[in-house]
Amino acid sequence: MKKFRGKRRYFHFVKNVVNEFNLVNDKDSMVQVATDFEFSFLKNQFGRLDIENEEILEGLFSNIGILDVYDQCLTEEEAVKLLSSFKNHNLKYEKNFLLFFEKIFELNSGQPIFVQLSIPFSNKSFSNMKTVDLEEYKNVLEKDSFAFLHNLLKSNSNVFKVTSLQALQLISTLSTREVCFGNIFFPALETVIVGNFELSFPVYCNDNNIFYQLNQNAETVGLFIGK
Repeated sequence: MKKFRGKRRYFHFVKNVVNEFNLVNDKDSMVQVATDFEFSFLKNQFGRLDIENEEILEGLFSNIGILDVYDQCLTEEEAVKLLSSFKNHNLKYEKNFLLFFEKIFELNSGQPIFVQLSIPFSNKSFSNMKTVDLEEYKNVLEKDSFAFLHNLLKSNSNVFKVTSLQALQLISTLSTREVCFGNIFFPALETVIVGNFELSFPVYCNDNNIFYQLNQNAETVGLFIGK
């Protein structure tokens, strides 16, 4: 299995302080802060939420792979050539990842999705971040994505329930642009997808059939899940 190509900062679990957080001016919210019950449910099913810490995953998942643009581990020379440009790598292949998440959203059939967010290379947990802390990312995100992030920060939480494809893709964009990374939980699919640097997203799954379908969906949109 390929090692992560970037170093993640680990973060503390922060329980929610409100029960629901409306992120859009619709009658239905796209994202809600996870309740205490949902928080406990995730920990009971997956064992822990800091899934990005690969050192503690032994025995927790029967299938582990990495969702990636390339089907093999790159050499140092290849990595410098292919991954060094944000525009020609992250932005070029971002649409492929959004299409993949669209397919997994469909596969999930309306069942709950949860995400735990963290900021790379920050000593603060996501729940303690303020908009001013992320001003530098205004040039990285579109206006609607930055507004979405701003509203997430106002919730004083880092664990959310995602209720729409639009929200899932906005959260995915935060990871593909390396603004903040999400551990995205699909309990009904027994699957977690971890946002990471250079579009190299670890995938953990405890259902062999679902893992096979994830592999098929990845290939359909021009990606690979390598081991």
